[in-house]
Amino acid sequence: ITLDGSASLPEGKITEYRFDFGDGTEVYSEDASVSHTFLTPGTYTIKLTVSRAAPLEGSAEKTMSVTVLPK
Repeated sequence: ITLDGSASLPEGKITEYRFDFGDGTEVYSEDASVSHTFLTPGTYTIKLTVSRAAPLEGSAEKTMSVTVLPK
């Protein structure tokens, strides 16, 4: 799966994107786009947390569910 968090916060400088894929994998990145491969079929809740620098310092979270089917 490839996720793109570039539209997460319209104002301010993004300092970090944290992708939690719900399978024990977390990716911290300065890039808005990341790819991940799920090894086991199932339904996963993915959470993206975006952190923003001052003067608009803060963070925002968004979750989504994905279902991974067997090959």
